[in-house]
Amino acid sequence: MAKASVRGYAVPIHQSLIKPLLMCGIPRDLFLLNGTFAMSFVMMKCYPLILINVVIHLIALSFAKKDAQFFEALKRHINDRKYYEVRA
Repeated sequence: MAKASVRGYAVPIHQSLIKPLLMCGIPRDLFLLNGTFAMSFVMMKCYPLILINVVIHLIALSFAKKDAQFFEALKRHINDRKYYEVRA
C-alpha cells in the first residue's frame, strides 16, 4: 500500500484506488469492446479479420503504456461541444 503523509498522520491508500482498471494492459471497456468484435468475427468465420483486432489491441496497448488515462480523456473530448453558443 502507498502511504500519504498528512501533518503527523500516516494514511495508507490502497493501490486499487489509485491505478486505473486495466485488462491485458488496456482499459477494461475497450478490451470488452474489442473482444466482442473478435468473437463476432469468429462466429461469422471471418478469421482474417481477427488480425484487425490484434492490431487494435497493440495500438491501444502502446497508448495505455504511455498514459493509462488516455482513453478516458479521449471519451471526454469526443463528448465535448465543438462550439459554445452566445447567451445574452
